[in-house]
Amino acid sequence: MQLVENEVLDSAVLVLSTYQTRLYENSDTCLKAILKSFWSSNRFMEQKLYLIQKFQTFFFYRHADEFLQFWEQKILEDPRDSFMSYNINPVKICVLVIDIVIKTQKSFKVTQLRCLKIREELEIAAENVIKSFQSSDELKLVLK
Repeated sequence: MQLVENEVLDSAVLVLSTYQTRLYENSDTCLKAILKSFWSSNRFMEQKLYLIQKFQTFFFYRHADEFLQFWEQKILEDPRDSFMSYNINPVKICVLVIDIVIKTQKSFKVTQLRCLKIREELEIAAENVIKSFQSSDELKLVLK
């Protein structure tokens, strides 16, 4: 998981697809590294979220809690300084996070209120990004 720590996430995704079974055997170590990478920078969110989705079936409450803590903090930040400005497609990131949050809520009922709050805030953020587009052609390019 050194690739994740060094933010070589495109290679980490390739390694996952090649050595998926082996990595799943060490899912706790992988999840720790992936979750740690969220706190290190706002870049490469799509790849980080993809990796989280692949390992979400191995979530324990502590993993879900750390993931939710991160997003609770992010939704309070100024959008210009947050993940919204450091990634190519903030709408896709919002959708991916919402998907993960919904699955987390189903797995850990105790997180229901936290998940709902994160979901509502991300829906508003995605809606604001969508409204900022001048033409439908621009929006189609982003939503591909």
